Amino acid sequence: MKVLSKLSGHNLVRALPNINYDKDKICEACIKGKQTKSSFHSKNAITSQRVQELLHIDLFGTTKILSLHGKSYGFVVVDDFTKFMWVLMLPYKDKSFEAFKKFCKKVQKEKGLKNYLYKE
Repeated sequence: MKVLSKLSGHNLVRALPNINYDKDKICEACIKGKQTKSSFHSKNAITSQRVQELLHIDLFGTTKILSLHGKSYGFVVVDDFTKFMWVLMLPYKDKSFEAFKKFCKKVQKEKGLKNYLYKE
C-alpha cells in the first residue's frame, strides 16, 4: 500500500487514480472472503428413536500410512442414537457403498432389528 500511495502522490503512473491508500483498511472483498460462520449449537436431546435411524458418515483418504491390509481410505460411521462409532478401512473410494451395505446388515443382525432398513 505504501508503494501505491507514493506512486499516486507523485504522479509517477499515468491513469492511476488519486486515492488515499490507508494502511490498516481492509477491502470489502477481503472481508467477505475471510468471513467465518458460527458453529452449530449443540443438541441437548437425542432426536433419533432407534439404532440406525440417523447415521453420520464421513469418507476420508488417501492416508499417508496404509492400514495393515494396505487400505488407504477410511469410512467413518457414527450412530446418533447409541453414539457408537465404526471405522471401516477401504482400498478404494468406490467400495464405500458395498462396505455400507455390509455394515448395515451386520449391525441389524447384531441389534436384532426385525424390519431391515436396507433390503436387497
